[in-house]
Order: sequence, then C-alpha cells, then structure tokens
Amino acid sequence: MDGIGMVLLLCDTVLVPFMLAWEKGSEGSFLYCAWIMVLFWSCDFISNFLTSFTKGDVLVRDFRAIAMHYAKSWLFIDLAVISVDWLAIGLQS
Repeated sequence: MDGIGMVLLLCDTVLVPFMLAWEKGSEGSFLYCAWIMVLFWSCDFISNFLTSFTKGDVLVRDFRAIAMHYAKSWLFIDLAVISVDWLAIGLQS
C-alpha cells in the first residue's frame, strides 16, 4: 500500500501544478485520476485506525490506543488534505 501511495503522491506533485498552471479543470482523465486519488487516500485514512504500532518492545493492537496515537500524529493533517480533495471533487461535479 505504501508503494501505491508513493505513486499517487508523485501524480499529485505533477498533476496539481500542471492543472493550475494551464487552468485545466478536473475533467476527463484528470477527473478519473482525482477520484482514484481521493478514494485511495480516504481508504488510507481509515486504515490508519486499524494499523498497530510499537511502543517500546510491545506491539499495540488496541483500537482506542491506535486512535489516540494517530490523533497525536497525522490525523488532523490527513483529515485536512482529504477534506480539501473531497471539496474540490464536489465543486467539480
């Protein structure tokens, strides 16, 4: 899943400046790419709540502990980015 994320992140870094520089809207193949990316990042956001982590030498699998760990790290950044992506797609439709 990390490999797919890297490819989609690379696409984001190329497509977004291209679309902004030449005033291309999310239409045609760009719209399909936007949908694929927002769906992937949304699934990744959910999967972060299900991904265990290590604390010292202990593997933590408790859902509440995982959620708290995620909330203290990337939760709000991921939520902001995904919200903007969904908003952009909503405005294009």
